[in-house]
Amino acid sequence: TISAGADLEKKATSKFRYELVRLLNLAFYSYSLMLKGLKLVTPPASLIPLEGGVMEAEVLSVVSCPTAMVCKWITNLLEQQRQAQRITDAQVGVITNELIKLMSCYQATNGLQFTPMPAMLNGFTYFFVVAWVY
Repeated sequence: TISAGADLEKKATSKFRYELVRLLNLAFYSYSLMLKGLKLVTPPASLIPLEGGVMEAEVLSVVSCPTAMVCKWITNLLEQQRQAQRITDAQVGVITNELIKLMSCYQATNGLQFTPMPAMLNGFTYFFVVAWVY
């Protein structure tokens, strides 16, 4: 019936919203761990999905870049919603552009962590440490 179809559509839309918010929070959580130099071992209980949570947690603990994996899952979620015609191609494009910006920010930040300190700054800090100790 029409009401049963409307209920199914309402449940699917609310599940999409829940999963999108959960995945965005998970991306931020893994990004903040990367900034602290920590590795994601297990996500917090609030960020684990009800279905398939154990497998997702294992995948995130194994991959070298959990934020990229979460962004991939977000794009898969968007593609499912686009195929179900719940969101338009324009909306998918806008959200994908934001995900691209997120990943470029992640790569830039990650690169800064592994870039060695410039020689002048290293010498400058060495001088002041020696002067302070003296």
